[in-house]
Amino acid sequence: MWQAISRLLSEQVGEGEIELRNELPGGEVHAAWHLRYAGHDFFVKCDEREML
Repeated sequence: MWQAISRLLSEQVGEGEIELRNELPGGEVHAAWHLRYAGHDFFVKCDEREML
């Protein structure tokens, strides 16, 4: 999953890597993270926990 997210982000902001990944609390159905990729902050939400 993270490789696919990195690929999508590289298409938007250029080459880089995930520098920070913090899971956000409260997501019993949907998991969510704060990511820092190539110096940019992003919110990522996964619609199914089973995919993790």
